[in-house]
Amino acid sequence: MDLVKANGEHVLLNSPDDPEALKTYRAVKTAPALRTPVLADPARGIVDLNWTGNATLLKSDSISGPFTPVTTGGSRPAKANGGGQQFYRLQAN
Repeated sequence: MDLVKANGEHVLLNSPDDPEALKTYRAVKTAPALRTPVLADPARGIVDLNWTGNATLLKSDSISGPFTPVTTGGSRPAKANGGGQQFYRLQAN
């Protein structure tokens, strides 16, 4: 694709040789990342899980799954209840 100047000259987009060339960029999607879990209530084994990015928190009783979405009500951090071994992961939306 090229840009046509008023004088009819064609310039490639992002041309490093022409200071008047149109600079174009592409948005980059960053992967979601789980932040360090916080022990919110040690006596009851409740952990706060928080993450960056647009993702759904999934949990399972087994590391091999199956994983199901955690209902967070759209709020963060999510509360991970104690009472046994649980595994969590993020699925990018």
